[in-house]
Amino acid sequence: MGLFRKSPEELLMREAIRLARSAAEAPRPSAQGGGGGVETRWRGASRVLRSMASWIPGLGSPRRDLCSGERGMLVARSRDAMRNHLVARAAIVRLRTNVVGTGLVCRAQVDHEALGIDEQEAERLNARLDRLWSLYADDPRECDAEAMLNHYQLQALVLVSAMVGGDVFVATPDAEREGCLYSTRLQLIETDRVGNPAGALD
Repeated sequence: MGLFRKSPEELLMREAIRLARSAAEAPRPSAQGGGGGVETRWRGASRVLRSMASWIPGLGSPRRDLCSGERGMLVARSRDAMRNHLVARAAIVRLRTNVVGTGLVCRAQVDHEALGIDEQEAERLNARLDRLWSLYADDPRECDAEAMLNHYQLQALVLVSAMVGGDVFVATPDAEREGCLYSTRLQLIETDRVGNPAGALD
């Protein structure tokens, strides 16, 4: 029996051969998201597809990859496409509808045990909080610094502005307004209106 026992070196060699064979016989990775370009897992990373073969961009820093002049042209083209090309506009509107939909809403669910109140009192508090949110979010005079859009329309505008212009800022000025319950307003600011003092670099 001892004559046929394999030495540790032989066992190690057999295992290495087995692993090499299994790797060679394993199916080649198939491209995700659309097929084609079987030498890569992702079609967009293919170097043999005709549509991708000559597209080998460099990868630099955010500042180097997108200088201010190029960014301006990209934003201008994006806005022009949104205004004048139905397919581009439809894509953005469709995405806005699917992402934002009717907008984020308040559904208060307070922890009655943490607050030291019973469940009925917690339900009344939840209903009151939902009502207070509705008074704020449904009225453009309450939530919008410009008193033009309600909270849900502002959410949709934020997404569209970010997709078309690249970004958008939201300020929360505290402004009293006659006849309003709240003083917190939402003010949307396009990135074109934001810059460093005297044009200084970041």
